[in-house]
Amino acid sequence: MAQDDPPPDLAAARNAYDRREFARALTLLDALPAGQGPSAEALNLRGNVHLACEEPARARRCYEAALAADPDFAKARFNLGLACLQDGDATAAGTHLLASLEQSQGTSEDHLLAGNVLHATGRLKEAMDQWSRAAEIDPSQFAAWINLGSHSRAAGRLPEAIAALSQAVSIAPGVAQAHLELGIALREAGELAPAVESLRTASELDPAGIAPTLHLADALRLVDRSPEAMLLLDALASQHPGEGAIAKLQGLLALQSGQREAAAAHYGRAAELLPGDEEVRHLRDAAEGRRVDTAPAGYVRALFDDFAGRFDAELVDGLRYAVPEVLASELLRWLPAEGTGKIVDLGCGTGLVGEALRGSGLRLTGVDLSPRMLEKARERGLYEELVCADLLGYLADAIPQSFVAATAADVLIYEGRIEQVLSGCMRVLVRGGIVALSIETHDEPDAGITVLRPSGRFAHHADTVVARARVLGFEVLQQHTLALRMDQGRPLAGAVLVFRAGGR
Repeated sequence: MAQDDPPPDLAAARNAYDRREFARALTLLDALPAGQGPSAEALNLRGNVHLACEEPARARRCYEAALAADPDFAKARFNLGLACLQDGDATAAGTHLLASLEQSQGTSEDHLLAGNVLHATGRLKEAMDQWSRAAEIDPSQFAAWINLGSHSRAAGRLPEAIAALSQAVSIAPGVAQAHLELGIALREAGELAPAVESLRTASELDPAGIAPTLHLADALRLVDRSPEAMLLLDALASQHPGEGAIAKLQGLLALQSGQREAAAAHYGRAAELLPGDEEVRHLRDAAEGRRVDTAPAGYVRALFDDFAGRFDAELVDGLRYAVPEVLASELLRWLPAEGTGKIVDLGCGTGLVGEALRGSGLRLTGVDLSPRMLEKARERGLYEELVCADLLGYLADAIPQSFVAATAADVLIYEGRIEQVLSGCMRVLVRGGIVALSIETHDEPDAGITVLRPSGRFAHHADTVVARARVLGFEVLQQHTLALRMDQGRPLAGAVLVFRAGGR
């Protein structure tokens, strides 16, 4: 409802407020004639004074009274949201801000603020709508584009994220955050060269910041420029000696460069600074040669969530990764030709095994720890069911004898408990069901069935795995060596094993 022009006395109070003469504004409001004192306009102005004086509880009461007098007073409702925010009640703030903007369109800044508050209270879809509205009202509102882009990236919508963040960079080329977010999105999408350039610009614009240089160093690592990355990290560590993320990345660079002792030292430092970080703990164990039986679920999930956008291009195109095709070929070789049974693809990732089985008539269930990898698999439209779960947990909970085959392409490099995996497969397979899996191999029988390598991956002794499979009741159908993929310019030794589940 449109508000009438304020009476002269109310106008005087408003002028005092505009001049930040808050005590005088309250005096004038107190002196208003009885007919003007309780008006919605006067109550809203009184609320503004209390809000400016950082008295949010009083401000809230004034705005609530204004809305009681005029429920359609959108500005008072928006101000009530601001008072709730100042009072520490972000949930109520988001509700009132959104309701106000549904009553009456605000400015681009109003919608941006509403989006920020809604996001802070977990109402992401509504936040995205408000940021979109802010950018629509004022296309030069770069903060809205940054928010849209960064949260699209977090949701795995990388093309959408890159488009929004590119818009932010074009509007605000001098804002480091825009270049940083764009660089991160490009890196996750596998566009590494432009990612390096965006992150370098962010670092130059914010030389004192940790995040731009840290992300730049990580991108340089991915384009085989580790010496340059390490120089950046050494300089950053000298400026921020208490920052665990720097020591963590230093450890990874040292580990990948074969500097095991240096890696252990960096990870030891990172573990002190980041005591709950599962990735640090696991890679420190790997660098120090400790015996562990599995990679932490949080580490594996984070690793592949980060890798999902560039997984296919980097492994298949760049590292000649062909294990999914090999395993699919083995399944088709040993399963009945007319088979239409269910297969469980353990650690399905982006669905490369499913792609290799396209047109086979087999019904696929994919299981993976990484939600982003599962999203990539879902895009293929090949899986009847996709489940976000850990390997052993899924095998323990699945319906017994529900699959004719199980496949595990490069899953066991993150799981050392291979006997438990095989036992779980025996549980979920029908009699005569097929298991086809790949392993990274080691040739040190005295080291046991499994060793944790400095890379953080598990390698298994193929002959020992085969012997344990026989003990569990499997018939060995196939055992052959192959290069799993290229690793630092060299073939990575592995094996493909195919077993048939026997009687129970």
